[in-house]
Amino acid sequence: MVGSSFGTVRNCYSTCSISATSSDSCYVGGVAGSSNGSIDNCYSTSSVSGTASNTCYVGGVVGSSNGNIVNCYSIGSVSGSGGNCNVGGVVGTANSSSVMNCAALNSSISGGASNVGRVVGSSSGTLSSNYAFSGIPGSWNDKVHDRKNGADKTAESLVQSAFWKSTTNWNNSPWDEDIWNIENYKLPTLKGLSGQDGAIPVHINAKEFAGMGTSGDPYLIKTAADLANLAQLVNTYRTPYNESSVHFKLENNIDLSDYQTGEGWTPIGTGSSPFRGTFDGNNKVISGLKINRPDNEKQGLFGNIYGGTVKNLGVTNIDITGKAYVGGVAAYINNNGNVEYCYTTGDVTATGTDSIYCGGVAGYVSLGTIQNCYSACDISTSNNRTGGIVGYINNGTVKNCYSTGDIRSGGSYLGGVAGYLSGSTVENCYTTGIISSTTGAAVGGIAGYVYSSSTIINCVALNSSVSGSFGSGDYVGRIAGLANNGCTLSDNYAYSGMTVKGDGKDKAIISDAGGADGELTQTVAEGSAATAPVLSRSGYTFDRWDKSFDNMTSDMTVTAIWRENTGGSGGGGSSGGSSGGSSSGGGTAPTPVTQINNGSTTTGTNIQRLVSENKTLTVVDDEKGAQLVFDTDALEGISSQATENIQVEINDVSEEHKENLPGKMVFSLTVSSNGRTISNFGGKVKVSLPYELKEGERPEDVTVWHIAEEGTMTEIACIYDPVTQLATFEVTHFSFYVVGVAGSKQEPGTEPWSNPFKDVKESDWYYEAVKFVKQKGLFAGTGADTFSSTMSMTRAMFWTVLSRLDGQKFTGKNEFEAARIWAMEAGLTDGATPDNTITREQMISILWRYAGSPKVSRDISRFTDAGNVAVYAVDAMAWAVENGIIVGSNGALIPKENANRAQTAAILQRFVEKAK
Repeated sequence: MVGSSFGTVRNCYSTCSISATSSDSCYVGGVAGSSNGSIDNCYSTSSVSGTASNTCYVGGVVGSSNGNIVNCYSIGSVSGSGGNCNVGGVVGTANSSSVMNCAALNSSISGGASNVGRVVGSSSGTLSSNYAFSGIPGSWNDKVHDRKNGADKTAESLVQSAFWKSTTNWNNSPWDEDIWNIENYKLPTLKGLSGQDGAIPVHINAKEFAGMGTSGDPYLIKTAADLANLAQLVNTYRTPYNESSVHFKLENNIDLSDYQTGEGWTPIGTGSSPFRGTFDGNNKVISGLKINRPDNEKQGLFGNIYGGTVKNLGVTNIDITGKAYVGGVAAYINNNGNVEYCYTTGDVTATGTDSIYCGGVAGYVSLGTIQNCYSACDISTSNNRTGGIVGYINNGTVKNCYSTGDIRSGGSYLGGVAGYLSGSTVENCYTTGIISSTTGAAVGGIAGYVYSSSTIINCVALNSSVSGSFGSGDYVGRIAGLANNGCTLSDNYAYSGMTVKGDGKDKAIISDAGGADGELTQTVAEGSAATAPVLSRSGYTFDRWDKSFDNMTSDMTVTAIWRENTGGSGGGGSSGGSSGGSSSGGGTAPTPVTQINNGSTTTGTNIQRLVSENKTLTVVDDEKGAQLVFDTDALEGISSQATENIQVEINDVSEEHKENLPGKMVFSLTVSSNGRTISNFGGKVKVSLPYELKEGERPEDVTVWHIAEEGTMTEIACIYDPVTQLATFEVTHFSFYVVGVAGSKQEPGTEPWSNPFKDVKESDWYYEAVKFVKQKGLFAGTGADTFSSTMSMTRAMFWTVLSRLDGQKFTGKNEFEAARIWAMEAGLTDGATPDNTITREQMISILWRYAGSPKVSRDISRFTDAGNVAVYAVDAMAWAVENGIIVGSNGALIPKENANRAQTAAILQRFVEKAK
C-alpha cells in the first residue's frame, strides 16, 4: 500500500503477494515498506518476502518502523534472505518505536540465522501486549507479550471474539468495535470496507478432525497421523481437546509402525495436561505401538487419564519400555478415570529402581475403574508393584478382567491381576500366567499385597506356578501374597496343581481341631506363614494354637488349646501327617514391635508388618525426653529403601554449634540401614525435642528451625509444652534441627540484609519479596549481582525452591533432579518436562498440594478470565485467592501466563507468612 511513510496509515488492509529483491537493502511490508509515522488498525493477509545483498527488513505489516504500530495483525508467510535480515510477523525492525496490541498469526516466518521474531525481528523500541499464534513453525524463546516473540495464543483462543475484546489482553485497550467487526470463528475485519470475509486461514483452523466432538457427533480419528495429532493437541493443553466433555471415535484400525523409530510413540496426556475426554475405540485395533523410554515415566498409549474414559479398543503387538507408571492402554489413571472393554497383547517392561507401577492394561490407578478387559502381555519389571492388569490401584475397582501373560519381576507386590491393592476391589477376575519374583515377596496369583480394607471376591487363580524369594515375614499365596487385617477374600478358587514356592521349596503343615470337628492340611512356602483354620467346639472357647504358624521351615503338626466355658481349660488330642494340600491365600504374622529405644534397631520385616497393619513406630529417648513417631506412609518409604535392619538415632549436637547458635539446642535425627542414611521417606514423623526455657523467655516464643547443608535455616511450625518442656513439630525428612527462642534483632540463620542485586531497587514492588526469599535461602541470584526479576521460572526451578522451603538439602549439579524426585515422592507433581516454563496455575497447583490440598469454596467467578483456569487448577487457584496468596491483575487471574522470578518470590512470601 505504501512504500515509505512519514505520516499516518490507518484502517487499511492488504491481500496480495509482495516481494522485493535488491543488491543493497530492501524494505518490504504487507502494508508499508518503511514507516516514520504511525500505523494503526491495519492488517495484511499477504505473503511477504525480501532478498538483499546488504540488509533486508521484512514484516507482515511493515518492514522498518520508527513510529508507532498499534492494533495490527498479519496472517501470511514472511521470509527474508541474503545479507543481514530482520524478519518479523508484524514488523521487521522497530527502531525507537512502539509496537503494541499486535498479533502475528502467520503461516511461517523465516530468515536464516539473522534477526527473526514472531512479532518483531529486531527492536530497540517498546513492545507490549503482543501475541503470536502458537502453531507458527520454529523454535521461539521468551514467548511473552513484551518480547519480540509475543505471548502464545492457540487457534482455539484466536477464533473467539472474547480474545479480541478483553481489556486484560490488550493493555486495558481492547480492539475498538467502532472500527472492527469482531465475531466468533472469524478474524477481525474493518468496518466500512468491502472485500473482507474474516475467514480463518487453514493453518489456524481450530477444527482438527471431522465431527463436532460431541457424544452424538464425536471427532473422528481415521489415521495414525490423526492419533499422533490428538496426542500433540492434548499434551499442549489445546482447547477443546483437553476438556472432559469432548468425545473421540476411532474410525479405522490403525498401524503405528511409522512411529517406532527412536523413542517411539508419544503418549496421549501428560502430568500437567492429561486426557479428560472419552475415547471410543469403536471395536477397532491399534497395532505396532512401540515406546522406548527407559528413563521416562508415564509410558503407554495414553500417558495420563484424569477423569476420562477409554473403551472398546484393542492394542496389539505392543512393545513398551518405561521407567515407572507403565501400562498397555494407560500409564496413569486418576479422578474416576475408566478403561473398559479393552485388551492388550505384546510386551511391557519397567526399568525403575523404586516403585514402578506397571500393568498390562494400566500402571497406576487412583479413584478409577478397569472393567471388562484382558491382557495377554508378558510383563517384566525391576522393582515393586506389578500386575497383569494393573500394577497399583487405590480406592478403585478391577472387575470382569483376566490376564494370560507371564509376569516376572525383581521386586515385591506382584499379582496376576493387581500388584498392590489399597482400599480397592478385585471382582470376577482370573489369571493363567506364571507369576515369579526373583528377589521380592508378597506375590499372589490374583494380587500381591491386599491392603487397607481391600476385597478380592469371585476370582480364580489358574496359574501353573507362583513364586517369590523369602526372608522372615515374606509371603507367597495362590490368591494373595499377603492380606492385612480388615481385608476380605471371599469365594475365590485356585488350580489344585499350582506350584507355590519360596526359593523353590514347599513345606507342609497339618492342624487338627484339638477334639473339635475339623482338620486342615496346608502346603505353604518355606519361611512363610500358614493360615489358621476357624474352629468351633460345643462348650468351649478357642484360646490359641500350641505352636506358631509363622516362618515355616519344616513339616509339623499343631494342636488347638481350648478354654472350657465354665472357666476350666484343657487341651485336645493331636494327630498329624504329611498328606498334600495347598495354601488358599496369604499368611498371618505375630504382633509387630511398635516402640524402640533411641539408637536401637528394628527389622525390615517388623516395619513391613507395621505398614500392613496401619500402625506407627515410636522411638523414645528416656535420657533426653525426646520422641519420634513415624506414620505408616513414612514407614513404607523407609521400608522401600532399607536393605537390612533399620536404626534410628536422636543425637544432641548442641556443643558443636554453640559458637554460631548460642543458647539453642541442636539435634541430629538419622535413619540408616546397612550403613546407608535414609533422609527422605515421604510420610510424616511427629518429632518432640526438649528445650528448657531460660530466664525471660516465653513458651510462645519457642521456635524450631531446620538447618540446610549450606547453613541456611528455615523456620518450622511447632507447639511448645512448658510442662513437658518439649517442642513438637512434623517433618518428612531427617537432618539437623534447632530448638530455641529467636533473638529480638536477627533470626538465627537469617543473614542481615544488604541488597546484593543491582537490578532490584527499593522502589520496586517486589523488593520485600526478593529480600525475603534471599534471606530465607530460597533463591540465589542469576549472577554475582543480578536477580533477573522478569526471567520466567521453569518447573525444575520451582521444585527446587519449594524443596528448600521444605528444608531439603539438595546441592550440586544434581540439585534439580533431586528436587524433582522429592516433589514426585511428595505427590506434588508428575516430574514431567522439568525444563519447561511454569505457568501461574501450575505453580499454584503445586503449592496447594504442598499445603495438603485444603478444601475451598471454588468460587473464582469474579475474575474476568475464570473460565481460562484449567479444571485441575480450579481448587488451587480458589485456595490461593481465599488466602491472599495471589491477588490477580486488573480483575484477572492470568492463569496461563508464565510465572517469573519476582512473582514467584512474592507468592512464596505470602504463602509462608499466611501459614504462620
